[in-house]
Amino acid sequence: WGLPSGIPQPAETPQATAARVVYELTGYLVDGTEALDPGDDDGGTTILCRLLTESPTDGGSLTPDHLRWASVEETADTPLPAPVRHYLEGHTPPI
Repeated sequence: WGLPSGIPQPAETPQATAARVVYELTGYLVDGTEALDPGDDDGGTTILCRLLTESPTDGGSLTPDHLRWASVEETADTPLPAPVRHYLEGHTPPI
């Protein structure tokens, strides 16, 4: 399992790239809300996306059996990029 990632098209912002890639892969409409603080991460820009639709369209390249939503608790042992882990730690309600 992994997070969606992609390459920007010419003159495309990181936020627009994130929204496009998530849609192309999953069929879900999202907004590329904001870039997360990169922290110590050496990768590309990490974008927080908010889900805009409850169901995917048929346009995603991944079939539903290749998609999975995970609770924060389920990600505890998952290697996530540092900006994602930091965001989850700061925005997760206490159990």
